[in-house]
Amino acid sequence: VRHGHIVHERYAGETGPDRLHNLKSATKSMLSLLIGIALQTGDLEALDDRLAYFFPEYFTSSTDSGKREISLRHLLMLRSGLEWDEWGPNTIEMMRSDNWIRYVLERPLAHEPGTVFTYSTGDTQLLVGALQKASGLPALEFANLYLFQPLGITQYTWPTDPQGYNVGGADLSLSPRDMAKIGYLVLNQGQWDGQSLVRPAWIEDATRQHSTVVPPDAGSYPPLYYGYLWWLRPQAGHASAI
Repeated sequence: VRHGHIVHERYAGETGPDRLHNLKSATKSMLSLLIGIALQTGDLEALDDRLAYFFPEYFTSSTDSGKREISLRHLLMLRSGLEWDEWGPNTIEMMRSDNWIRYVLERPLAHEPGTVFTYSTGDTQLLVGALQKASGLPALEFANLYLFQPLGITQYTWPTDPQGYNVGGADLSLSPRDMAKIGYLVLNQGQWDGQSLVRPAWIEDATRQHSTVVPPDAGSYPPLYYGYLWWLRPQAGHASAI
């Protein structure tokens, strides 16, 4: 895309410009945009609001007071402190459980919230649940109202967990051309066709360093940082939805 127009596209096999593709974990970055919009609309008040406010039913008998300190900001940074092995059993066990939110919240608190980065689809499931609780809309309906319709995106799928919460960290499907619209929107600080769909301040905040994943002195590996559900490589000058 150059100056708002497609100048080249190439597809292999059975793929195509309008065929839906599962975004996998790039869904997390789409969720980041929705959180920014929810702050803009007033559905969410502040990033430091604690998770217990949105899910009091899961904290009535909790003996671990530390979990009550988990905030939306911690979830955006993937720093809830909850024990999680993304490529071990946890993600699969969560998806096989009859209540994904409860499964994640029952994980032991391994670190003080806000202190340690742990890549976790569990964190994003808590975050999408908080968004739905606050807005009164499933995340997909919220996205359609405030993001997809203004962008002219009409084809999409996004499955839900047993309680009806969309999958916070994966499985949103869009076409390549519509994903390019998302990229162009972020590149232009949330502006689209004269409208401010996402505040520039949110784009800036979401795509700046909040966590260090690979430190600058880690041997031959280049520095790798994390924003609010965006991967950052400052040496390349870009943020990535991966």
